[in-house]
Amino acid sequence: MPDLTSNEVAARLGITRARILTLARTGRFKHAYKHSNVWFIPERDVAQFKRLKPYAICKHKKTTTSLENNHGQSL
Repeated sequence: MPDLTSNEVAARLGITRARILTLARTGRFKHAYKHSNVWFIPERDVAQFKRLKPYAICKHKKTTTSLENNHGQSL
């Protein structure tokens, strides 16, 4: 299996290249490596990442809506 560039991984996962680079730098792709200023990510790491739950991709906090109080309970 060939290794993919950060652009290819971003297209496959439907998230930005910047987010892929952050994930690579922080070790979320276990076997990712940088060569000549280009990140390469093995397909096996991409496949494993796809199996994660959606909240593992995004680190945004849940915000309350006007129909919820500060404890997330519906009003």
